[in-house]
Amino acid sequence: MRVENLPLFPLRTVLFPGMILPLHIFEERYKRMIADCLAGDPRLGVALISEGLEVGGPAQVHDVGAVARIVRVGRYEDGRMDLITVGMQRFHVLEVNDELPYLRATVEVLDDDVEERETLRAHALTVYELLLQYREMLGLANQETPWTPDEPEALSYVAGGLDLPLVEKQSMLETRTVSARLTKLAHALEREIQLFGLIGPTRPAPGPRGVPLN
Repeated sequence: MRVENLPLFPLRTVLFPGMILPLHIFEERYKRMIADCLAGDPRLGVALISEGLEVGGPAQVHDVGAVARIVRVGRYEDGRMDLITVGMQRFHVLEVNDELPYLRATVEVLDDDVEERETLRAHALTVYELLLQYREMLGLANQETPWTPDEPEALSYVAGGLDLPLVEKQSMLETRTVSARLTKLAHALEREIQLFGLIGPTRPAPGPRGVPLN
């Protein structure tokens, strides 16, 4: 078991490995947190809020989140910051410490269970074909796709760029096998395609990018 201690950022966002997540930092507690990160380890934990507030108050989080690595920082004269972060490993929260102005958490880094490569590729091909169908319905068929069925694990995290209910994204993040995560993603895409056929394009196209905090 690999255990680490990280600053913890509760958000109304589910971060997936490989997902780019821009953040606007303006609260004093999070300015302190980011300053501490930049002075040493440029990583923090991001977890979906289960109860409480994203801004101005305490919050409790779901047990499973993802490590975010800070890759770019833009600063304002008043101390605010714009960050670009990238999702890395999933983690399970073991303990939360609130002694500092911001939360820190002891976490266990999660690895997917080992599975047969051919089994994973079969699941990945199903999801890949559904993604192509969904993009075609949105008029994006001529644009280059960033996904490939040859990378099942990365493909299983495409949900980070889909406009799905947070509870559904969280369920995918908590899933311990790539095949099960791909199965959940396939069901979500099938539902979205069916909805598209009934009511038209009401949701944005899927992509590998995250969304701003504000």
